[in-house]
Amino acid sequence: MKQYTHILAALDVLNNPSVDAFDEACRVAVKHGADLTLAYVFHYNEYSSLGWMDPIGIKRLYAEAEYQLEAYRRHAEEKGVSKAKAVLDNGAPKKRLVNQLCERIEPDLIVVGQSGGNVLEQAMQGNTVTKKVQKHAPCDVHVVDPAIASIQRAHTAPLQ
Repeated sequence: MKQYTHILAALDVLNNPSVDAFDEACRVAVKHGADLTLAYVFHYNEYSSLGWMDPIGIKRLYAEAEYQLEAYRRHAEEKGVSKAKAVLDNGAPKKRLVNQLCERIEPDLIVVGQSGGNVLEQAMQGNTVTKKVQKHAPCDVHVVDPAIASIQRAHTAPLQ
């Protein structure tokens, strides 16, 4: 089995919290004694209408992303990850994760949640962030399916 030394967990801390991807990234990091970088790419274009209507609101949203990402980092340490850091980046997530962040962080594994809901929703969305990461990442990619993660949690949960 391959030994991982640096894991990049691509998280969505605002719209659709990536709890399953986070939990899996922590599990693998602890198992391998790997460093863990928790990353969120804030895409200003997604919030452009908010920026026009409420410039202060977009700053608050950015601050909320910083806060949530730091909370994930602290929680990773509580789960036993020896070295966890948080990175908040700006731009188009599809490009920033695979290009700039991978070049800067040099992970040997990326953990990302499956995006896009059901098959029909995924087909309508086209090239999701997850698909782009899978196709272009310079390292291993582990996609966490929330449905499978919930089944695994149910089978490992202690009986009451």
